[in-house]
Amino acid sequence: MPKVYDVKLNELAGRLSADGTLSEIDVNALIDQAMADGALSSAGRNELKILLCRYADQLESPAARDRLQGFIGIVDKSIRELASRTEKDKGVIDVAEAEALLALARNNPRISKRETLSLQGVMIAMHLTPAARAELERGLAKTGAPSLDLKLPPILGRTYVLSTEGHFSTGSGAAPRYDENGALTVYRAAAALARAPADVLKDVPTAVKEKLSAHLQRALAAGEDAGPLPQLWKQRLRAGAATTLLALIEGCGADDTAVRAQALDLYFAAADREPDGGLRASMFFNLERLEASLTPADQARLQALGNLVIPTRPPYDKWLADGKREIHVKHYAHADCWANNAEPVAAYRARGFQVVEDHSAETPKRWILEGTNAAAPGGPIKVKVDLVQSHDGIFQSMSDPDNQVILYTGHSNLGGNVSEELRLGPQEKGAKLILLAMCRGKQNMFEVANKYSASHFITTNHPSYFTSMMPMTMGVIDGIMNQWDYDTMRAHIPAIWDTDQIDNYFFPNQRRRYALYDLDRDGVVDGRGPGVDRIYNVGLKVPAGAKADGVPRANDYAPEDLDGSKVLHAVQFLNTLMTYHVEHGPGSSAFGAADADAFLSGGWFAGRDTELVRLTKETVGDRDLVRVQVNKALADQTWPVLGAIVQCEVAKLLAKERRGGALSREDLGRALLFAGEYLSYMYCSAEEAEAAVRAIGRDAGLPKLSFAKLAEAIDTDGHGYATDQQLQALLARLQ
Repeated sequence: MPKVYDVKLNELAGRLSADGTLSEIDVNALIDQAMADGALSSAGRNELKILLCRYADQLESPAARDRLQGFIGIVDKSIRELASRTEKDKGVIDVAEAEALLALARNNPRISKRETLSLQGVMIAMHLTPAARAELERGLAKTGAPSLDLKLPPILGRTYVLSTEGHFSTGSGAAPRYDENGALTVYRAAAALARAPADVLKDVPTAVKEKLSAHLQRALAAGEDAGPLPQLWKQRLRAGAATTLLALIEGCGADDTAVRAQALDLYFAAADREPDGGLRASMFFNLERLEASLTPADQARLQALGNLVIPTRPPYDKWLADGKREIHVKHYAHADCWANNAEPVAAYRARGFQVVEDHSAETPKRWILEGTNAAAPGGPIKVKVDLVQSHDGIFQSMSDPDNQVILYTGHSNLGGNVSEELRLGPQEKGAKLILLAMCRGKQNMFEVANKYSASHFITTNHPSYFTSMMPMTMGVIDGIMNQWDYDTMRAHIPAIWDTDQIDNYFFPNQRRRYALYDLDRDGVVDGRGPGVDRIYNVGLKVPAGAKADGVPRANDYAPEDLDGSKVLHAVQFLNTLMTYHVEHGPGSSAFGAADADAFLSGGWFAGRDTELVRLTKETVGDRDLVRVQVNKALADQTWPVLGAIVQCEVAKLLAKERRGGALSREDLGRALLFAGEYLSYMYCSAEEAEAAVRAIGRDAGLPKLSFAKLAEAIDTDGHGYATDQQLQALLARLQ
């Protein structure tokens, strides 16, 4: 029999998706077409199922996906038609219509599983008033197992409760599912758990914890099997189950030792099998917090898991495969190295390298050097160094599979050098070791890790002195030539002048570095200890970033589902700028020593258009910090505009708070300089810088403000930390 499908729906979906996406408006058009006759035919419903799978990656927002998926889930014809007719007539289902839907479902006289699923579909797909949603949740709760309200924070307006049957829901009491709807429930409930206290499950009865463990085992199995469930939802099942398992482990007390042991077994087994390196790393660093509470046997399993996540030595096995005995190094050295006791050619020669090609008469200057360790394990190893006097193009060799090591020695320009080169850099081919010997490389660590995830890299915490750069570099070269692991390499590096000496450098095998990563790209650093990111976000949407006017625009994005890399980039620069400002700048500003490295990125939030940036005070360990979030209405702004807004708004908000609610002309000028510093050091174009300054100038009541005025003020002393001299120069230009 030929397949029955709805031709009109198929053609309409093709036209609506021509721009590469299906918005919630597009989904509404598909549903309207499917219900054109006031009812949904079996062919129409089947075609909507096919379209959901076919266009899964093109659905623009979670709201669009929920709308289509939830509508398909309304399997009861009467409920679907009443809900659709009501929503179409009124634009929203209110509490009276919710009661009518429940009354219709109770005509059986009890609500069947089919009707329960249909009402759940209404709650997912349709627009309901809060009172109507609460009424449906109350009505459904009476049909299934009772629930435990753990007072979890709401996620996207929905509150999750724990059924006494051991699974989370929004209160329907229906049985757990392991399809796309079930995956979304597991994932969203895990997000709520991640925001709750770590021991939120401590008072849950042991019997319910046992059922929760069994449910998570089934969820993990569904997230790993080869069935038809799309990969995104399998990943969300696994990520959500991992976070929930962690909460279960943390919530087990003395009476729950058997449940805790079972949950740990599930956790370790899932982490060992996990194909997503980021999720596996997240699982390790989340469980690492509990290391002291683990048994010796589980501590050994944790260490084994760590060995899968954290490299202990450079990838010599890949570099020297198939009998190769030559390693290629690309070394970029800033021209100031030659004037500041960090002259690379002399350092290589002192180590026994010879210049085999001299291109120092060219631009940029360049040398080819070779050195050999005849006593290397397994036979002689030759290292060939291509040394370039430049800070440009430092990642261009990442796409060369025959180049194994990338070195950079020189200025960081407040992180701008690395950020720019990462934007320009090609994709990596082959595992590499990267050394960035410069000032405050920690600002760029998440960017490097996300751009070049297969490579190892070493960089700095505090600024590195020029006199320390070449001893550090030659120590790494020595380690490579001797095939040392990272601990041995680190132990052989001579004393350097940096603050914290060798501890100023993060080596690839040191766990502390991962506190500065953002493996899931949600705009929140992964953290360690009390500040850890407890959920690994999956399938985040990357904002288009096409606008450069600083104007907030409503969108259907859920803050939890947006890539937050632009926000984190801005906040990490703010940490560097503020640290330099309070350490080297004037004492007349509103900021002090406690503000150095005091900002945490929180990704996006949903709020009023008038609130561009939100600051929340948090205590992490023994420090009082400030969480910085950006309104999702700015998600379409380019990174220069977004970054400038973050610098300016944070400085304004803090100064206003500390000045008793008033913002002085000087404090506003300082905030504008913060934005100007960001634009000056991040290597955006002149057009992008001017657009960003027009946006912040408009909001500051200075419509004629230009980047040129900010740049002229900053250039009065050439310092990158908003000095008093720069401030006075700017204020003079604003008169």
